[in-house]
Order: sequence, then structure tokens, then C-alpha cells
Amino acid sequence: VSVGGSARVGSVGGSASVDRAAGTSVVHLYRGGTLTRAGAYVAVYLHHSKVTYTGGHVIDVSALDECDPQTWCDLLGVTIDDQGLAHLFKAVDAQLVAGHSYRPTTYTIGSTITDPRWRDDHDCGGGLHTCPTTFQARSHYTSAARFLEVTVPVTDLRPIDPTKAKSRQVTVLREVDEFGDPIEVTL
Repeated sequence: VSVGGSARVGSVGGSASVDRAAGTSVVHLYRGGTLTRAGAYVAVYLHHSKVTYTGGHVIDVSALDECDPQTWCDLLGVTIDDQGLAHLFKAVDAQLVAGHSYRPTTYTIGSTITDPRWRDDHDCGGGLHTCPTTFQARSHYTSAARFLEVTVPVTDLRPIDPTKAKSRQVTVLREVDEFGDPIEVTL
């Protein structure tokens, strides 16, 4: 695979490889990933020490503990307010329900929702999943009709990967548009 222009390669790991990256491309290398040749202005993110690369502008984040909630928020640009609440996003259907076909949950605006099946780990399931951006939320629920801004105490977050975290409880703050901007409600 070759990328150029302003292309972005989201994840290269295992035995995956990129032969050449040019222009202002961005490549994220995870354990086992290979980038054979990168131009001088390619941003190469190293997420693990066991990667192979040549060239590029290297940004080494391999020493970061991406399971640490504060580090995860800092790395992904999550807004944290003065009360220590992370402001995240949830994609829902037209009736404010999410959970795919597994365990549908209604996210009523202004309410606090608790998952009775909470599991304190960094794996999918056993918690309410939220994302740093509305775009990532949509990637996990592609047929979403609406988006919500929710808050979670940073200390209660359990990062799963760079696109989502889970928690035992979320408070639904408001509805937002696809860009994360509040939707004005007129009465």
C-alpha cells in the first residue's frame, strides 16, 4: 500500500505494512507494523516499540499508558471541565436509543444512566461506550440519527482503544449536531 497527498492511515499493525508514504500523510504504527519509506513531511506515530519504519517525522507515543483515563483524554483532545468531567459523545437512533441489537439503552437528555452489567476492564462490553468525537461515535453506529454530548468523571473512564472508552455511568448533557456543536432547542 502507498499513500500520498494528505492521506491518513489509521492503523498499521500485526503483519500489515505501508510501502511508501508521501506528502503530508499520517501513519499510525502499532506492534508489528512496517513503514518502508516515508517522505520528510509524513507524520509517523509510533504506538509500540516493536515497529519498523524509515523516514518521516516521528512522533513517539509508545511510552504513553493509553489505558490511563487522563492520558487517554489528553492524547485525544477530550475536553475536561472544572469538575473533572470528560465531555464525550454518543451516537443514538431517532428515539435516543443505542446499544445495537445487544442491550438497547435509552439516553434521555438530562438523565444519568447506569449499566447494571458493568465490568471494570478495558474490553468492549460491560459498560456504556462513548467516544472522543461525534465522527468516531458514528463509526461505531453508522446508522445513527442523532448525537449526544455526555459527561463522565475522568477517573471512571476505562479506555478501550483510541476511538472509545466505557464507564459504569454517563450523564446525558445535551443533543449536538454531527460536528459536536449544541443544537439549540426552540420552544
